Amino acid sequence: MRTTLVLVALAACGNTSDKQAVPAAGSGSAAPAPLAAKPVDAAAPAAPFCFASNQNDAWGVVQLAGTTLTVCRKMFDTKALTCANVALADGRFTAAPAPAPPASAALATISTDGTREVALVPERQDVELRDAKTHKRLSTIRVHDSTFKCLLGAGFLGNTIYVTADRCGQAPGVAWLFTSAGQPIGKLRDSISFQGETPFHDDGDTWLIHDFESDDVLVLDVKTGAERKLEITSADHCCPLARGTDTIAPFVKQPDGTVIAIGSVISVLDIAAGKIVRTLEVPACPEMAP
Repeated sequence: MRTTLVLVALAACGNTSDKQAVPAAGSGSAAPAPLAAKPVDAAAPAAPFCFASNQNDAWGVVQLAGTTLTVCRKMFDTKALTCANVALADGRFTAAPAPAPPASAALATISTDGTREVALVPERQDVELRDAKTHKRLSTIRVHDSTFKCLLGAGFLGNTIYVTADRCGQAPGVAWLFTSAGQPIGKLRDSISFQGETPFHDDGDTWLIHDFESDDVLVLDVKTGAERKLEITSADHCCPLARGTDTIAPFVKQPDGTVIAIGSVISVLDIAAGKIVRTLEVPACPEMAP
């Protein structure tokens, strides 16, 4: 009598393991595909930076760190600052936190050699030259002009006295230079408006003054009174010009000797050669663009 043995494979009951069986080698069965990773949402591209401001705003901060320029616009009649870092290598503007505001760059009232002091006397609309140690008046500088009747300020650029005036609140403004003894060097030509602008010391007797009404820069030898103007084409959108810059000079000097001037455009200037090396346009927000 023939006996047949039948083998029956029984599945284990109650096995809650979710591990999958690994097929035997050479069985021809493919390994299960791994679970697909959940896609990560790509970050939205940052919106391009732009300044939304008006003509009454002013530059409140101008700082340079390496090849990055930080510029901040000061909102009119407020302390609010809108700031950007400018990568000078490629001209990119990106939003930046507001740094500590700089100290005021008001005109010096004492000469570089420490011997003389000047003071504007508003009620008389003239300037007193005094001994810096005793404060005794040495002479009075009178710069009355039939057109520019209101004196704006008086101070020293090195050892040269610099006096500005305007048409009593109306542009343009003019300026005069005097020796430390009060002798006139000359009246500066009205090629720019000096109203409310703080001069910037470049080197030696050379000082720079930003035009109040445009992006032009006056290069001034304060010892001789010689002057030349670098004409810089302004941006054709509304803002922002370097207005109200009686607290900072809108310039910064780079290690290579070139100077960056900030207005409605940012210009790199070679002062010695009298050349504009390059110009970057300050971005205006779409609602401010033409």
